[in-house]
Amino acid sequence: MRSTILFFLVLNASVLWAQNSFSYRFHFGFPAAELTSIVATDSCYYVTGIIADSIPPFNTGNIFVKFSLDGQVKLAKTLKDTLKTYETWRKFSYYRSK
Repeated sequence: MRSTILFFLVLNASVLWAQNSFSYRFHFGFPAAELTSIVATDSCYYVTGIIADSIPPFNTGNIFVKFSLDGQVKLAKTLKDTLKTYETWRKFSYYRSK
């Protein structure tokens, strides 16, 4: 009996200490999008990332997004080519020729 009461006390206490969180998926018109870096300013967020097609040869490209402070997409631009792949994994942009 004591173990049952202790179990319910621990279960209810964990609900009180839980943090509110959310997970929102952004759809930028590509099946795969990975946001890689973010710059926060006092009026908005600037984000760069990588997009990919779902059709072989799975060419990748860059995405540049401007978010409001509420997390709403204000501007989204993509840089994609059929002959080259662009990726912004680091602070600089580089490409690989095929």
